[in-house]
Amino acid sequence: MKQAATVSPKSFQVQYLLGRAYLGLERYDDAFRTYERAAELASDGDRKQLGGAFGFGGVGDGFANAGRTRDAIRAYDRALQLDPNNTDVQQKLAAARAKG
Repeated sequence: MKQAATVSPKSFQVQYLLGRAYLGLERYDDAFRTYERAAELASDGDRKQLGGAFGFGGVGDGFANAGRTRDAIRAYDRALQLDPNNTDVQQKLAAARAKG
């Protein structure tokens, strides 16, 4: 996947899938950076996808589970910038802010 990102660095889908791979490997910092690259390439419909559980919302969950509350808040904030009506992420952000 990383090689595909090198060959097609301006492909939203490649960046998104690489981010998902990092998320699955619990490499949350790498996932966050990769999703940021994907966001720059995303259409309006793709941006909403990046705000969900397989995007910045999932990165926030990973950070929260690792006890990295400040990073979780940053990821949830970014998710809501892309999908402001995501009530699941809104609730998770509120819980993380209450902790932090």
